[in-house]
Amino acid sequence: MGSEMAFNLFSKHHQAHLINNSTANNNGTSSSSSRSDASFVVCDAVPESAQAFARKFLSQFPGANIRIVDTPDQVVLASQTIITMLPSSPQMKEVYTGERGVLSVLNNSKHLSPEQVKSTLCIDSTTLDVDVARQVAEVVTRTGAQMVDAPVSGGVHAASQSTLAFLVGGPHTSYLLSLPYLTLMGSPPKSSTAGIDAGRGLRRSW
Repeated sequence: MGSEMAFNLFSKHHQAHLINNSTANNNGTSSSSSRSDASFVVCDAVPESAQAFARKFLSQFPGANIRIVDTPDQVVLASQTIITMLPSSPQMKEVYTGERGVLSVLNNSKHLSPEQVKSTLCIDSTTLDVDVARQVAEVVTRTGAQMVDAPVSGGVHAASQSTLAFLVGGPHTSYLLSLPYLTLMGSPPKSSTAGIDAGRGLRRSW
């Protein structure tokens, strides 16, 4: 996922979860502050990129709960919603099905309870082969987790302006769960319940 796209998602989600705290002072006055109950996990193949992103985010939102992890399995252990956007099919397969991939946690009852697996949502926006998208989605949903295929149209400018166009394929329930996240980064996404790869068919006819 590009930094502009991720920054929009994180910043808007952070602000949407602000909680106001009021504190009574000894002199009879009161003061208020706000904090966000949102938390974020960043994983990048280039650790320096993840660190630079976290520094930028914290410079604008001091005190935000953001952490960096090294591998996809650590992301799953710390997150309920996982958004991936990778260079292409090989990287997507590795992130999901590799030794320390997403599935290594979803398939292991020692890590997550069945309820936690069912509440896990995976959103993939990688530009990849349709067959790979379908194969990975099948093994993810077989665990009980939910997944949508959300290829995206638009460049850096669209990402910075939150006007990206997402074309979502997958079960309607999963699509509805993905909406709060995708709409923070772009216009209301088109959807299809024809299958996990239907979003790619929509993009071809866009």
